[in-house]
Amino acid sequence: MRGDNDPGEVTNGDHSVPPIIKFQLTDGDAQLPVRATDDAAGIDLFSPLQVTVKAKNRCVLDTNIKAQLPEGCYGRLAPRSSLAANHGLDIGAGVIDPDYRGTIKLVIFNFGEKDYTVQQGERVAQLICETIVKPEIQQVDKLSPTQRAEGDFGSANEQPVVRIAV
Repeated sequence: MRGDNDPGEVTNGDHSVPPIIKFQLTDGDAQLPVRATDDAAGIDLFSPLQVTVKAKNRCVLDTNIKAQLPEGCYGRLAPRSSLAANHGLDIGAGVIDPDYRGTIKLVIFNFGEKDYTVQQGERVAQLICETIVKPEIQQVDKLSPTQRAEGDFGSANEQPVVRIAV
């Protein structure tokens, strides 16, 4: 049964039990993901092989692990801040649906000026388990008004966003 305090918390009698994410390693070089610290939001994912991501390019890296996410959650793949800040690496296509049972693949973008070689066993991304809200879908003729209205990028800032016509 779900606890009242945390949508991911499960109660077992008088005790709260944290939700469980299950991982299956599909290859001998795959590593079980780990949480770097007790309070880390993300679970670090490791590269099972060495691969070079060319500058201003991308690659798809199969982690050789599968995940079963806790009920009511999805997985969000995110970059590691050190790789983003120091080398320009980012992670794209970052949603793992709760019913997906294939291997987790990472789309790694290198926005840096230099090629970056991901080493085998290197922590390359993080998986964040998030609660899903699945609202009903409804088409309407008009949306309710807001103060912002149709102001788009930068409309809440004092400085306008530079727009380039394509």
